[in-house]
Amino acid sequence: MSNQATLKNLFAGRVKLDTVLDHIQENMTKQGKASVNEKGNCMYFSADGCNCAIGSILPKSLKGKIREGGSVFGLIKENTELFGYKKSLLSLGSDPVLQCLMSVQRAHDYAATCENFAESFNNQMKHVRSRYTEMAK
Repeated sequence: MSNQATLKNLFAGRVKLDTVLDHIQENMTKQGKASVNEKGNCMYFSADGCNCAIGSILPKSLKGKIREGGSVFGLIKENTELFGYKKSLLSLGSDPVLQCLMSVQRAHDYAATCENFAESFNNQMKHVRSRYTEMAK
């Protein structure tokens, strides 16, 4: 993982959203498959070494230390200090950066159900990027 493209650096303003989205998309394309458990549920860190879209911007040291299978919203809410989320938890649901990350997570989860994961994920990311393009710069 790029030292810059992390969730904590994004919230601290040390890296732009566009850089994080590039990193996620490159990682998912290279990985070529979803990060899921034996039941097919998406995981931040799966047993086979894969990461989900959000897992690719989390430190590997968190494997086994965070609740798997939840939303990025819940992940941030449960770990605000760990990720340096400084905004009020009351604004969490309306934070445009978090809304974008939730869309990225949905893109991964949808692509996980498709025959060609990478192609589907990249198609979904076109929609995410078009929606958040101004914010991502």
